[in-house]
Amino acid sequence: MRLTQQIVVFLIFVSSSLLLNSCAKDDMMNEYNDVPSSEFAALSVFNGLGFGAGLDFSVDNKRINQGNEQLQPGDFLSFKTIFPGNRTIEISTKANGTVLLSKAMEFKGSNFYSVFLYGRTYVKYLLTQDDFVVPKDRMASLRFANLAEGKKVDIQIKQGNTLQKLSIGNEVTKFQDFSMEVMELQVSFQGETEKAKTISITPSSQMLGTICIYEGLVVQTNQHDLLHSVIKY
Repeated sequence: MRLTQQIVVFLIFVSSSLLLNSCAKDDMMNEYNDVPSSEFAALSVFNGLGFGAGLDFSVDNKRINQGNEQLQPGDFLSFKTIFPGNRTIEISTKANGTVLLSKAMEFKGSNFYSVFLYGRTYVKYLLTQDDFVVPKDRMASLRFANLAEGKKVDIQIKQGNTLQKLSIGNEVTKFQDFSMEVMELQVSFQGETEKAKTISITPSSQMLGTICIYEGLVVQTNQHDLLHSVIKY
């Protein structure tokens, strides 16, 4: 997708978001009116924490997830419009409002950003500035996020006759093009290949996505285990 097309898509996205939030407080809307549509930023959140339940995500003391958006571990909060500049990001528990993280971050207008939350005891995060380029027809563009705190993840990707191996720390990789053939992933924490998990993904044409690997708490066993979630943009 060319840059001009990206700008058009962004403006449509901003206009739609403002329309959906038309019931917001008047003072907030007045603030929005002071900022040109092309200067907004957009922010998404993935909860890859290994503890806790639902979360609230706030920017400058304004909650951006709706009441029905619980943001449980493994949940993805799709892009929301925010003001550019230095903003204070706050993560708090939905149950009692306990603040788990408060951090100043800088955002530039007309850009997309993703926050990936991770950690087994305390909240840590990865922040990416996303350059979304729609792949060619019958191709998909995917990246990987390792959200298992302090652990490297080995990923073996088999697609047709192609075999690729990745080893990543706590990071988000760059987007990579894949065909529409079924992807068979063998995913394990480094040094624990005997516990490898098999993940099967069938990419769709022009799919943009992030495959999140995280260490979630399994309620039935009260143990942490390797889990995954596929975000489709």
